Amino acid sequence: MSVCNPVFSVSEPVTPGTLWAQFPAAQPSDAALGLLHGIAFGLFYAFMSVPLGLAVDRLTRKWVIFWGAVSWSVMTALCGLASGYVMLLFARIGVGIGEAALAPAGYSIIADTRCRRRAHNQSPKPSWIKTFIRPARRLAKRYA
Repeated sequence: MSVCNPVFSVSEPVTPGTLWAQFPAAQPSDAALGLLHGIAFGLFYAFMSVPLGLAVDRLTRKWVIFWGAVSWSVMTALCGLASGYVMLLFARIGVGIGEAALAPAGYSIIADTRCRRRAHNQSPKPSWIKTFIRPARRLAKRYA
């Protein structure tokens, strides 16, 4: 997960430059650029994480990651090959869907690789208890 995310996220800041370079006569507006980065990518990324998370629970996680990375790569390549704004918009939607496969599967794999016994023995206390209450109690015992 820590390798796939940075490697594939290289294409994120490239899209506006690609749009301006591919369609210089069209002069895309700020709203059009916002649609590509906001709704087309973010909305589909957020909403597709839920069904892909369910797929991770029911299917093999490595295959969900594999097909997510494949679709992410293909859609990123289609962003570069887009011949118009609408094609670029749909390619960005595909990038969001492909990228949405990585997070649920990656977090699930990380959770499974942690030691189960250690995870169950740790108490769910907030960190401020460990930071402030325990040292104060030790000081009170020492000087009382």
